[in-house]
Amino acid sequence: MMRTIVTFIAMLGGMAAVMGDHKAYDNDRVIWPNSRESAEKVAAFKVTPEAASQILTENSERLRGFVGYKHWPGTIIGDYYRFGLAGKPNPRLQSVYVNGFTGRVELRYSTKSLKAGARSLPADPWDKIEVVELKKPSD
Repeated sequence: MMRTIVTFIAMLGGMAAVMGDHKAYDNDRVIWPNSRESAEKVAAFKVTPEAASQILTENSERLRGFVGYKHWPGTIIGDYYRFGLAGKPNPRLQSVYVNGFTGRVELRYSTKSLKAGARSLPADPWDKIEVVELKKPSD
């Protein structure tokens, strides 16, 4: 009986670790450009980098205060392409983000930066996230 309980607790611990990794990957995972991981993530997305760039070009007047972002994504954060000033080697998190699956555009405000080579975001990375209402074809 005791062995069954210990096995069950070990299984729960393993499941929690896997679930924790999945959440971190989806929300906080940082993928740097020009890597195999980046190519794999882009291949999984429904929205290509070109299409994401086009979305921003067509909606540029709605990106208040985010003038100067580059029109090609750099890092990928979770499921989002990050468009922003390069700021190498430690790019600022405050940028325009486009979801690689849905095309949703967000303005993410932050005073923090990514550390060069970081694999996840710093704690409490966002001061504010604002969803951009995209222009409809008739606008």
